[in-house]
Amino acid sequence: VYIDRINIVGNTQTLDRVIRRELRISEGDAFNRILLDRSKNRVRALGYFKNVEVVETPSEDPDRTIVDIKVEEQPTGELSFAAGFSSVDAYLLDVSASQRNLRGRGQSVVARVSASSRQQILDFRFTEPRLFDRNLSGGIDAYATRQDYEDYSGFTSDTIGAGVRLGFPLTERMQLGLSYRLQTDEVNVLDRNYIIDEEGFFVTDRVQITGADTPEDLTDDTYRLVEPGDAGAGQRVVDQCSRDYVLRDPICRAERSDLSSILGYNFYWDRTNDPIRPSRGFDFRFSQDLAGIGGDVKYLRTESTATMYRGIWRDIIASLRVSGGYVFPLEDGQGVRINNRFFRGGSTFRGFDVAGIGPREIVRVVDPETGEVVQTRRLNSQGGNVYYQSTFELSLPSFLPEEYGIKSALFAEAGALGSLRGPDVGPTIYFTDQSTGLPAVRLTKTAASMRASAGLSVFWDSPFGPIRFDFSQILKREDYDRTETFRFSTSTRF
Repeated sequence: VYIDRINIVGNTQTLDRVIRRELRISEGDAFNRILLDRSKNRVRALGYFKNVEVVETPSEDPDRTIVDIKVEEQPTGELSFAAGFSSVDAYLLDVSASQRNLRGRGQSVVARVSASSRQQILDFRFTEPRLFDRNLSGGIDAYATRQDYEDYSGFTSDTIGAGVRLGFPLTERMQLGLSYRLQTDEVNVLDRNYIIDEEGFFVTDRVQITGADTPEDLTDDTYRLVEPGDAGAGQRVVDQCSRDYVLRDPICRAERSDLSSILGYNFYWDRTNDPIRPSRGFDFRFSQDLAGIGGDVKYLRTESTATMYRGIWRDIIASLRVSGGYVFPLEDGQGVRINNRFFRGGSTFRGFDVAGIGPREIVRVVDPETGEVVQTRRLNSQGGNVYYQSTFELSLPSFLPEEYGIKSALFAEAGALGSLRGPDVGPTIYFTDQSTGLPAVRLTKTAASMRASAGLSVFWDSPFGPIRFDFSQILKREDYDRTETFRFSTSTRF
């Protein structure tokens, strides 16, 4: 039996050629069920259609058949709103707009202006899936971001840059992408002033030099208040990054502006049975970024993720995702700048807040008589050079009518973040704690110890857009980690 004709039906917005280029069969070919099913999955994977149906009808000739590809268009523009709540951060708001099928040509454009408590983003991305009418995708990016880690790591990172992307298939199920980015990265450490004694140790926290205070310069970031009658007159006031301050934070080494020239590639292998809701098979991603072809920074960053899917019964699907990453400097004696390290938490590790796990500066206050730690204070998160993580999810059957659009899944997360070395690790300093009068030590906890959490995620496809709720319970943590028990997000489509 041969295919007499292929009809595309129901595409009110998407052009015929956008659908036909995904088909693995052509008019005049011998009928092949495997290639027909694969074509259907490729059309579904576009994400432009709510339903895709393949209907075969006999032709006038007995050895020929007509194939109708029936599609039902769905909104491909998205206006997204996300909100979150945690035990540490009161709120997070994010707004963005995108169109994945511009003018029905399959082109993707994202124009994003975002403002939240942790980041501000200006972002433009354009992707042409068939560059020069070849099986080659191309894209351009332009972006400006400000990441605010002041509450977690004591710094902000400002990035302005642009890049280009290319992608092409290696086989039916393998893809390779190439990219190049040129950007400036500026790190600013949070301004904090302290009164210190003559030996450079902390006396009083967060002094404000304002009003009638007239500082006399001692060094770049050290002042002596000399105005008669002022509080602290005659004492030294330092910024937390002053070299006169013994407890100077190690992140102060990163306070500068760098030019980054980054060449990267990514590999994707998809062996799942369904591109939208897989229930069998696996997918694998691997990427590397090389910084150092020009510019001021030199490092190699590697990340990889593998996910396996297994259908158990009806809507019950189990998935296991294993991921890891490693970044290391390419110059001897140089560390990895803090904005290029890995941070885990929030949406990347449920149950822990943003930058909630991994290496951190802490202060431990000790009882000199018993030797017991009586107080632990969290300071800045330092990020890590290595992480590994596994995530298990089990989708649960819904006992509500399907039109309610409510689904749920159990999850368990386990992983670690660590491996700071050399200049990235601050010195261990012993001093007397001013608030208690007891001996204290400031140190960097760098061990990649295991963390774990479990919980329930609830998904609601509401009339306003999909809404997600995450409820978490910590199973294993360190006493200096930052945790959260609840997070939600939502978006709306047009």
